[in-house]
Amino acid sequence: MRKNNLSLIVFAAVMGVSNISFAADAKTVSGANCQPKSDEYNIDRNYMGHARNISSSIQRWTCPIVRDSMAPNLSRAEMKIINATGTMSCTLYSRSSSGGHVSGVTRSTALSGGSVQTLSWPAIADANNGYYYFRCRVPAGSRVISYYWNERT
Repeated sequence: MRKNNLSLIVFAAVMGVSNISFAADAKTVSGANCQPKSDEYNIDRNYMGHARNISSSIQRWTCPIVRDSMAPNLSRAEMKIINATGTMSCTLYSRSSSGGHVSGVTRSTALSGGSVQTLSWPAIADANNGYYYFRCRVPAGSRVISYYWNERT
């Protein structure tokens, strides 16, 4: 009987700690998580985790966001980029669980001369059990270094 009680206490403690760690958190992931629209695109994922367009043309990339909570709760997002040529833009999309468009907010920046720039988004309209992702227009030589999102409770 004592062993069963101890097992229940350990299980409850682990579950409680797990739920707390996921209640309100932020995540930053490397740009290497971004995926090109086509396998024909030349994309370099370097040893630092950056994704870089190594072609001579504009590419379209999707950068996924993984959620902990299925309630509508994305409170903030940002992306660190280096824009080598032209204008780089990214749209943060929110979609319903069936893929319907809920919201899309675009941020863009002109040539950065090789310095890191930050694209920022406030909370956007979202749906219960929906999903989010970035869709970026990446000029030749430009890169996504990392991206961040915060889920509120």
